[in-house]
Amino acid sequence: FTAQKLHQYPPDFGLGCLVRSRVDLVVEELGLRLLRAIGFTGIAEVEFKRDARDGVYRLIELNPRPWDQHALGAACGVDVAYLAYRDHCEPPAPRAASDGHERYWVGEAGLWGATKEAIRTADLGFLARLPGLLVRPRVCALWSLDDPRPAWRALTARHDPPGR
Repeated sequence: FTAQKLHQYPPDFGLGCLVRSRVDLVVEELGLRLLRAIGFTGIAEVEFKRDARDGVYRLIELNPRPWDQHALGAACGVDVAYLAYRDHCEPPAPRAASDGHERYWVGEAGLWGATKEAIRTADLGFLARLPGLLVRPRVCALWSLDDPRPAWRALTARHDPPGR
């Protein structure tokens, strides 16, 4: 599955705190071509950034492990961890494809930090978009009605960006 980082915290070099699933066949093909070229098997996240100067996708990094937003794939019908299990322990897993419906992944601690930063810097664009993004179908990094304590603890911990 493919996804797009909509917001990160800290702003210039941080982790994605608001990520959207999005079918992008160009990015998918670039990632698969890279993984095949190096003979990689297993779980991986291949991250690209589109260069605004020429529209070319540039490789940012390859993470050969589960990552924070892998639950977003499961919500879209591509359970990466389960598929890796099936690939190694049972007959080959069937090819999975995203159901095409956009969903959002929310990293609560990072989003809380980004919201505080937006208030501090009067980033009205981010603050105006935020409520609409949070009412869409989403997967949360920590929040669960069954056990809200991890999310509560993350949101009440002090998370200041370096240099502040």
